Amino acid sequence: LTRVAGLPLGVALSRHVHLDNLAVLRPYIVRALWAAIPVYLVVLAWANAWLGAHWLGIGPARAKLDGVHWLPFYYHYFSTETHALRSLLAVAAMYLPVGFGYWMWTLRATPAAAHGSALIPALIAASLAAMMEMGKLFLPGKHPDPTDVLIAMAAATGAYLVATMVYRWAVQHESALAPSARSDVPQGGSL
Repeated sequence: LTRVAGLPLGVALSRHVHLDNLAVLRPYIVRALWAAIPVYLVVLAWANAWLGAHWLGIGPARAKLDGVHWLPFYYHYFSTETHALRSLLAVAAMYLPVGFGYWMWTLRATPAAAHGSALIPALIAASLAAMMEMGKLFLPGKHPDPTDVLIAMAAATGAYLVATMVYRWAVQHESALAPSARSDVPQGGSL
């Protein structure tokens, strides 16, 4: 169903949405990002079960910290494949907006292309994920997973790189997508 819906949507977008039309939105990128950051942080806290939970004290949190396994993908190895994949996808989805947000931030100044470093969204996502995972020490029934920090870094970096590549491709091919003047006169030959 997603393929059936995605194909006509992609064709419609390529025919009707032009980058020149989107350039008028450039001055509003920074305002939109500043408005979206608090919403994103609340959704991130909700997704990590921070909202509405009864928080534990320092003593139980310290005891939980002693039991954390720091080996990457340790908790994924000792769970079912379905649960591990669902966890990986959920964590990746939580931190994709960091990469897209940073890409949008880099577009604010130069219309031709984004000029930024993939290290920036990786560090932002790593710090957010570390904070979210450390907060799980204070939540009953939760445990921090250090692998989520690595997944967050990869997801944010990947989102930034993909957005940058797609944007560069679109800018380079914008002129190719414009309808060319069609001539009915045959060229170079006789009838």
